[in-house]
Amino acid sequence: ILAQVLFAPRPPPQIAFEMDSYSTRSNTIFCTFVTCLGSCAILSHLTSYHFEVNPTGTAQMREITELTKNSYLGADQAILTFDVDANLESEFNWNCHQLWVYVVASYTTPKNARNEVVIWDKCIEDVDEAKFSETVQNKYPLRDEFTLLRGANITLSFRYRQQPITGIVYEKRLGETSFVAPEEYFRAKSG
Repeated sequence: ILAQVLFAPRPPPQIAFEMDSYSTRSNTIFCTFVTCLGSCAILSHLTSYHFEVNPTGTAQMREITELTKNSYLGADQAILTFDVDANLESEFNWNCHQLWVYVVASYTTPKNARNEVVIWDKCIEDVDEAKFSETVQNKYPLRDEFTLLRGANITLSFRYRQQPITGIVYEKRLGETSFVAPEEYFRAKSG
């Protein structure tokens, strides 16, 4: 009798499941929404590779307006005037949020093997703004902290980064031009 009591089949326990509770419903809706959103983002990213991209861009040196020593910082400082020409219309598709366009001045000195300074930039948010030709001065001064800018061989390069809605941010380099900085300090003539 003891064996019959111990090993007798028992009915399964009655567990009350609430299949339709508010938290279960909201979890299902949230997970479905995130899955659909992620799938759309992946498809948007993958289909943006289908477009042919052929951007053009250059930064041509026009003149060095001034080359001085910044006495407050103890650094050489140059103000440049250059032409920026670009046609980046082909970069825009349904996955492109904006383009950040910039000009980098790079040079080498005995103290630093690599010096890169962003001297001008522009944010392009619409395809209508993606084709432009401008003569500009640097927004940000070209400075060298060790006062070794005089006589340096400087290269201006036109670069941009595409910020997609979903996907990878990448940098592209287009045109480069080189020039040699003057050996002596000088100021722009006023008037």
